[in-house]
Amino acid sequence: MHRVAVIGPAGSGKTTLARCLAEVLGLTHIELDALFHLSNWEQSPAPEFVAAVQVAMEDASRDTGGWVMCGEYNSRIDHIRSPAADTIVWLDLPRLVVTIRVVKRTLKRVIWNQELWNGNREQVSNLFSLDKDKNVVLWAWSVYQKRRDESEQRNIDGTWTHADVVRLRSRSQVRRWLAQVDGSRRTTPRLSRSRSRGRRGL
Repeated sequence: MHRVAVIGPAGSGKTTLARCLAEVLGLTHIELDALFHLSNWEQSPAPEFVAAVQVAMEDASRDTGGWVMCGEYNSRIDHIRSPAADTIVWLDLPRLVVTIRVVKRTLKRVIWNQELWNGNREQVSNLFSLDKDKNVVLWAWSVYQKRRDESEQRNIDGTWTHADVVRLRSRSQVRRWLAQVDGSRRTTPRLSRSRSRGRRGL
């Protein structure tokens, strides 16, 4: 397990899991949001974004021997992410669970005026907007099924057959799986990759 892609809907805990997993495995954490969102919420153009992701992957492989990448951006970078990953961790949590977490996370960011990426901050006015491109809660709810269908399709059409696929459907499954990885890491010099490739869920 040296090149891990953590995917899932907004609010599923991708960043938290990826950060913890990178620490456990001694790999570099690559957060796609930080590469995509420029200052003033400007979006990185597609060619520049792809190039930035490629550079981050190469630097991580050179510096720590691999990476744990979190984020979706399927239409933009999945053509370089999926083939390179040896492990796909799919956080397939229920829509209501992740939506509640998005609401809590957004309120926390607004209340604490938390800086996200490149100086960007959540605006309280966006929470009252009916424009899903501004209101992250509406956006997360509206794209949930589409993103889930995309992942389901990749899981069955051969896109991920080269990788170990770990599908986690609840927060308790996420905690147990991470504990298993941590335990394996502590009891062996290096966390070996499974000999059997394929889809599995806990």
